[in-house]
Amino acid sequence: MLEMGIWGLAPGPHTGTRHPQHPVYPCLLKGVTPANPNHVWRIDVTNIRLVPGWPYLAAIIDWYSRFVVVWELSEILEITHLS
Repeated sequence: MLEMGIWGLAPGPHTGTRHPQHPVYPCLLKGVTPANPNHVWRIDVTNIRLVPGWPYLAAIIDWYSRFVVVWELSEILEITHLS
């Protein structure tokens, strides 16, 4: 790959390393087991590769049923109300 001048699209090294000055917040749901639907939700934000660029995909997931409650695709990462 080096000879051909190509490289992978994976993130570079140390992308999961936290900044030493940023606070670490504890997980408030440690030891909680969801008892029924709509008891615990989680959000996942990731970027995905598409032809026009790297848009963000945000999804709210019900922990009990693993059902995607709502999702939205956006070109910029900003606070909006998911529909």
